Amino acid sequence: MKILILPPYQSKNGYVMKQTRELMENLERKGQISKEEYVIDEGYFIDWLDERRDAEFLANISLGIIKKVKEYSKASGIDAIVCPGSMEPAFLPAREISGIPYMGALHSALHVASLLGDRCSVVEGTDPQAILARRHAKMFGLDNKLVSVRYVGYSATQLGRFLYDYPKEERFRMPEVKKCIRRIVDECAAAVEEDRADSVILSCMPLQVFEDEVREGLDEAGYDDIVLICEVSAAVAMAKAVVEMRLMHARLAYPRADTTLKPVR
Repeated sequence: MKILILPPYQSKNGYVMKQTRELMENLERKGQISKEEYVIDEGYFIDWLDERRDAEFLANISLGIIKKVKEYSKASGIDAIVCPGSMEPAFLPAREISGIPYMGALHSALHVASLLGDRCSVVEGTDPQAILARRHAKMFGLDNKLVSVRYVGYSATQLGRFLYDYPKEERFRMPEVKKCIRRIVDECAAAVEEDRADSVILSCMPLQVFEDEVREGLDEAGYDDIVLICEVSAAVAMAKAVVEMRLMHARLAYPRADTTLKPVR
């Protein structure tokens, strides 16, 4: 089995690729996937210097995802595609055009949360990202399980600086990084105490890099029973399961012009 990990975009500062590599190394360390089972694409370059992560940004990166999915759908040796972007860029067109399973990060994590509990919450980086997560959950038909989407108030660029402007061994000693992790833990705890969530999804990619530290913070605060779900982990698990079951997207759910059997509405 070979899974393509497709970053949502390629940036000049290199943060997205660094996050993608670190997240996959974490999954390797936990035994979820081996180095031989995946390959990471460099992502489609986008010249976006703004720190905003909103609907306009999503529209700008979606075309690159579509081009990459078209490319790899025709390539040999790739069994599935996983996009770790929490904003689900090009989710619908990617599934429509892909000839192999395409797994989105938020979509996969919401399904995992629905398997494990009754009420989940998503923690995002910024408010616009949180709004998009709510919209996507409704589109996926999983908004009945989603009780809240919270955000920590840090852009992906800010979080990238915390992670990669310091040596890895020093990052968690920095006061601003400790403050950020404390904020993430507090939002997770609020999702449980105020929203009555039984599981929490870490959504924005750099937030997922902090997964172990957030888990530790929740355990120390007495929330060791709360399920913490990393979106990339969920998407990889879903991709492997679908490939092993030798299944594919339901073509009637994502029809193309050449689909023979037409869906009845």
